[in-house]
Amino acid sequence: MAVAGDTIENPQSGERVVFKITTEESEGRLLRFDFFLREGAKQPSLHRHMEQESRFKIISGRMGAKLGGGKARIYEPGETLIVPCGTHHQVWNADNGEVHALVDFEPAGNFEQFLETAFGLMRDGKMHGHGAIPRPILHVALLSSANKLYISALPLFLQRPAIALMARLARMRGYRLDYPEYNGGDGKAAPAA
Repeated sequence: MAVAGDTIENPQSGERVVFKITTEESEGRLLRFDFFLREGAKQPSLHRHMEQESRFKIISGRMGAKLGGGKARIYEPGETLIVPCGTHHQVWNADNGEVHALVDFEPAGNFEQFLETAFGLMRDGKMHGHGAIPRPILHVALLSSANKLYISALPLFLQRPAIALMARLARMRGYRLDYPEYNGGDGKAAPAA
C-alpha cells in the first residue's frame, strides 16, 4: 500500500510515479500522482481503463498521446489530456528531456496496486512489457482482470472471457495481485518469470 511521497519506477518503459494522494487517503475516490517519462519513453501498449477516467496535466516537457481512434497529438505544459473511461490511449515523451505530468485517476479502483505490482515485477525482471502483449501472460491477465484494463490490439468480446479464464489459471499457479516487496502483500514472494 502506497503512501504519499512513495516513488516507484518501471525501468522497461521509462515511467516513474510519485504518489501524492493514495487510494486509502481518498477512500477510493481518487488516485493522484506525479508521472515522469524519461527521454524516449512510452507506455508499453495502447490500452483502456474500463472503470476510470484519467487526466494528465502537463507540468513540463511535451507529452505525445494517441486517444481513441484519433490522430496523435502533442500536449504542452499547462495543457490537460482527459481520457474518458473506456477510451483507448497511449502516452509517450515527445521532448528531448523528461516529461512531468500530474495524473488523476477517478475513481482510484485498484490502479495504485496495479502500478506497484507491475512496476515491481518489471523492475525485478519477472514481467516483460515489450511488444503488444506483456509477459508472462497469466500474470498480466490477473492484473488486467482486477483492474478492468484491456489492451487495444484485441476486441473486448474476445479479451474479457479469455482474461477471466487466464486470471483463474494464474491464481491456481500462485500468481498474486500484491507482494510484500512491492505493496505490503501477505508475505508470499512473487514467482520467477
